[in-house]
Amino acid sequence: KLEKAYDAVFEAVSLSAAIRNNLGIKLRWPLSDMQVRVKDPEAASLVNSLIDQLSYLSNVKQVNVTGELKCDDNHVKAEGVLVDVCLNKVINENLYYEAMAREVVRRVQVMRSKANLDLEERIMVYITGDDEVKKAVERMRDFIERETRGLVTFSELGKPLLTMDWDIEDKRVKISIGRLTQ
Repeated sequence: KLEKAYDAVFEAVSLSAAIRNNLGIKLRWPLSDMQVRVKDPEAASLVNSLIDQLSYLSNVKQVNVTGELKCDDNHVKAEGVLVDVCLNKVINENLYYEAMAREVVRRVQVMRSKANLDLEERIMVYITGDDEVKKAVERMRDFIERETRGLVTFSELGKPLLTMDWDIEDKRVKISIGRLTQ
């Protein structure tokens, strides 16, 4: 039974990934909700106990295991052998800012690696871009600082270790990193 439940979870993850791919929504971008209908009633309760894993792997805030899918115009349905899923495709303002923050974090991590910084070394992070980028960074500052082990500043760094220009969702973003001086 447990194996069947895991198979159902992985099929749901695969179906949600296929929907994202068709819509051009990266896995790094969170979505609000997904409904999952498990075709085997015995496996359904076990899948329900694996909701946290399903949510994490699909990068969806809320997963509901249900007997009947209720898909509206904001959702996309995909059918599988073990499960059917209905994924909300709408990216609201909060999800957008979280997604932009994740994109910034990924770029900072690439820069940390290029600068040969120790994984645990604390850094200064300077980020600039258009108003949307700035708003995303301001709203998600704690998340960015936690994920990058950095201190975000909007003042240019005096002597950065590395400065790079990035294109994030058609927005020019300049990021500089430097060692955090005590």
